[in-house]
Order: sequence, then C-alpha cells, then structure tokens
Amino acid sequence: MIIPYCLVYCTMKKIHIKDDIYALVDDEDFERVNAHSWCLNSNGYAVTNIPCGYRPNGKVKFRGIKMHRFIMKLEKGDPNLDHRDLNRVNNQKSNLRFATEGQNAKNRPRHRTNTSGYKGVNFHKPSNLWRAAIKSDGKTYTTYHHDKVDAAISYNAMAIRLHGEFARLNVI
Repeated sequence: MIIPYCLVYCTMKKIHIKDDIYALVDDEDFERVNAHSWCLNSNGYAVTNIPCGYRPNGKVKFRGIKMHRFIMKLEKGDPNLDHRDLNRVNNQKSNLRFATEGQNAKNRPRHRTNTSGYKGVNFHKPSNLWRAAIKSDGKTYTTYHHDKVDAAISYNAMAIRLHGEFARLNVI
C-alpha cells in the first residue's frame, strides 16, 4: 500500500477560533495563519480581514478572506476549493482540493429537510417505493426500490459512476 506523503511527514496544528472551536492547519502554514485573528462567519468558515490598500483618507482598507483560501494563497476570482470531509475548519492541504461549482455541489451532504436519512433517497408515494435520484450534467437518474437501504446503495453506485472523486456517499 502506498501512503500519501502528507499522511506520513506532515503534522497539523490547531488555530483557536472561539470557545472550543479550532481550525486545523498544516505545520508549514501555522505561523502565517496564526498571525491573524480568526472568527467564524455565518456559514461556519474561519475568516479574517487582511489589508488590501488604502482609502482616499489614508486609512488602511481591509477585505475578508476565508482561511482555506488564505492558506492556498487564492485571490478573488481564483478557482473554488472544496473540503473533502465537509469540515469547514479542517484546512489541512490534504483536505482541500480545487473544484468547479458543479464539483463542489456534488460533494454536499444530504439536504437538511431529508427525512429518509440518506442522501438522494426519498419515498415516492405514487409508486409506494423508495426512490434514489441523482442529477448530473442536467440529467436526472432514478431507480426505485422496496427498501430505503437498497435505494441508498443504488444512489451510492450512481454517485460513484457520475461524480467520481467528488461523490458524497451514504453511510450504510
């Protein structure tokens, strides 16, 4: 078995955000990140303000930046980043990957209004069956099952085939 370089040689440190919330960063990024004060925004991302120029009155102008974008040295308009494990304060480089909007959407967790307990699975009343449904490239793929666990397994198979490394799978 080949073990990725970062799992063997890189270690992580914690950056205090608030109360008992800490962001995880690689050792190599710790000093640069820890030089700023961080807080959580309303979406759960660690954010700070960094200087970006001067106002006409001579005062320093600041702009907000998310920690994961700061670590990867990304500017406004640069590509999106995705947290592999969905933990918005796990900002280790091994947990971050470049992603398009569509790829990032594929890695979302199940919707908060989901009642089946499985992503992409709902009860279809007209057929009296559990439905697994997934969208990819504007098309919807659907299968029907007598059991919701079978529907979740079907969703996982479709997600792997259609979404590849960005597939967010159900835990069964």
